[in-house]
Amino acid sequence: MSFPEQTPYNVITATAGQTSFAYTFKVNAAADMAVYINGVEQGFGFTVNNVGELLGGTVDLAIGAAAGDKVALVANKAISRVDFDYQFQGSFSSDEVDLDFNARIQQMQQLKVLIDACLKNLPWSSNDGFDLGGKGFFNPKAPVLDDDLATKIYVDALVGNAIFDDALASAAALIGRTGPSLLFYHPGEVDASGNLLPVARMQPRASGGLEAYKTDGTSEAVLTTSDLDITITTGSFTPTWTGFSTDPTGDLFYTKIVKTDASGNEHGVVTLYQTALALQGVSNATGMTITGIPEAIRPAQPRNCPIETEDNGAFIESVGRIASSGTITFFAKEVSGSNIGYNNSGYTNSGNKGLRRTNMTYHI
Repeated sequence: MSFPEQTPYNVITATAGQTSFAYTFKVNAAADMAVYINGVEQGFGFTVNNVGELLGGTVDLAIGAAAGDKVALVANKAISRVDFDYQFQGSFSSDEVDLDFNARIQQMQQLKVLIDACLKNLPWSSNDGFDLGGKGFFNPKAPVLDDDLATKIYVDALVGNAIFDDALASAAALIGRTGPSLLFYHPGEVDASGNLLPVARMQPRASGGLEAYKTDGTSEAVLTTSDLDITITTGSFTPTWTGFSTDPTGDLFYTKIVKTDASGNEHGVVTLYQTALALQGVSNATGMTITGIPEAIRPAQPRNCPIETEDNGAFIESVGRIASSGTITFFAKEVSGSNIGYNNSGYTNSGNKGLRRTNMTYHI
């Protein structure tokens, strides 16, 4: 009978305690099956079922596998021909001949699996090189000869080596600086050929810090290490809204940029923002506040920030005062003759009332 094309192995990821594993190829004897668990061949502790079945069967482990174990069932028929010996003028039955020829097909299928797993450089391929198939090497030797490939561990060691540091220092001395320039480009600044031109340049100084240069090559400013010692943090929080026509939805976001002095005091700015707020309904209070500002972005002293609010459908100038307690109170602008003041209860009790947009920047 004919013998179909088969892949003479199966790889199964085991579940916890799994003992039975299916294979989908024919083995002529139990000895023709090799069992691997996580790449280690098992010499015993398994039973091969359904020997001689064309479409395969199962292998049972005596001890259940662990979850995630990679169990491989691999055809392992010896590359020999000692199980058939036709006699002169003896029996030449179809059953015996089929087994003999099928065994050779099985051996070739095993060899094909090994060949397919090898590096290839086929004469008809479009690239003159070996295709790794997306796989890498393991257990390579350290590069010694000029044509040896460099491994990651070798490169990592070289980057951290004093020889590499000396080479960088020598190169820096030749060009009079300690590192490469940082160039800034703008799409509108191009030469006659359309190439981008740098609109500014910064480069490290041998004495420390960065030096900024204008496009004509002259120095603009020097930034020392202390100038650059700033921290930028971002985040968001869900505040509590009071006194609005309808409580706005969504979180408030913030950006905090600070520099810490030698005494541990922070100096910088915080920006609170929200892209949109709901403005609808009828107000039942005159004052508007926001509470729940995180402690990390509260100012040490109260800060006033200009902001635009809505009062009974009209946009008016207002001030948002953020206290060290984390509360923002909104004060409406009031004009009486030549006097200008702000009042936290200066909003009407009816009509739409809220913020046109939350966007406040204050010092801390």
